[in-house]
Amino acid sequence: MSQHKQKEQEQEALVLEALIIGAGPAGLIAAYHLKETCRFGPPPKYSSDSRGDTSSNRNDNYKSKNKYSRGRMVILEETSAPGGLWNRDPINREKIPCYCVDDSSIENDNDAKKSNHVDSTSGNKTRIAVETSSQPLYENLSVNFPKDLMSFCNAPFSSKIPSFPYAETITSYYRDYVNKVGFEKEGYIQYNSRVTECFQNNNDHDNGNYWTVKTNKGDIYRTKRVLVCTGHYRKAFAPSIVGIRHFINSNSGNNNNDDDGKERENQRRIIHSSAFGSVHRFVGRRVLIIGGGISGSDIAHHLGRDGKCQRIVVSVRNKRIKEKMLLS
Repeated sequence: MSQHKQKEQEQEALVLEALIIGAGPAGLIAAYHLKETCRFGPPPKYSSDSRGDTSSNRNDNYKSKNKYSRGRMVILEETSAPGGLWNRDPINREKIPCYCVDDSSIENDNDAKKSNHVDSTSGNKTRIAVETSSQPLYENLSVNFPKDLMSFCNAPFSSKIPSFPYAETITSYYRDYVNKVGFEKEGYIQYNSRVTECFQNNNDHDNGNYWTVKTNKGDIYRTKRVLVCTGHYRKAFAPSIVGIRHFINSNSGNNNNDDDGKERENQRRIIHSSAFGSVHRFVGRRVLIIGGGISGSDIAHHLGRDGKCQRIVVSVRNKRIKEKMLLS
């Protein structure tokens, strides 16, 4: 980037004391304490007039109207609602691809090379696409620890709510919290704003202490502090499984159905727990669940109770995990 172009962007940028990426639980409680303890106010709203002003002019106009005395902050949320993983709105939420790697040789396996499920080959490894979702909440999901451990200190759950509420209750809780502390009304949160760039220019002696943050909307911010509150459950994981391509390739022998939609429905697939969704898609199917952790045991419970599956098999690494699942 040229020095002239960089200076132009600096003039367009809105100067902040703090910028928070993500309006999930971590982002919301961090913003609350910055607002109440540090007295950070919301940013001025972007308009066609304010975009043409220099950051210093906008800063002066802001100070004259701001009841807070120690700068301003913004919360950038890529979807249209707060809550993080508990937000069911998948709009603008980027999905990261996930693959299951088959380490066995495919040099002479023509079926593997022709399979639509095989993403690519490299040497003796095959990458097979795994179905995932950017919205991991599924039907009838409830929390697995008491509500009091999930609530913020300044917003306890109602006594009428059960100790282990359903996901819809948690979603409503975060939306009510945003209204309670004034984040939406006062303009702290910028929805549908996904961060595309975040960097610090150490070569600029005047602005080297600032971070430059850009969004998909074209907004540019310069801030002294960046709080990354995006969580760590976005990227799905699938282990390497030797011979997994044979499981997928067996679909080629089941293509006698005239109904293409039903044919795809009957195909064997590798599905990550984030894409579980509902028990209805597994009716009459044979299901293998790999892993006996929280997600695996809960999905097995829902399928066993309501799934009407032909057969359910849960694969775990040791007997201790199996006993834990039986007790749950």
